[in-house]
Amino acid sequence: MVNYCKTTISEMDVLALAPDKHCLDTALRIKQGVDALAPGYAKLSSDPASAASDADAARKAERRVEKA
Repeated sequence: MVNYCKTTISEMDVLALAPDKHCLDTALRIKQGVDALAPGYAKLSSDPASAASDADAARKAERRVEKA
């Protein structure tokens, strides 16, 4: 998810793109992934098995960004 943030900003800069509806959609999908990572990391030390579902949610968000 962090790499998507970096890549998106770099590509927009290189292509001289201004934010638009598609950028907002991408940002919202990235936020979904980040929102899934935060509780997942918090669970790693106490309940690593349940952290897997958060990791899956983050991966799904990443795939939605790729498809978009």
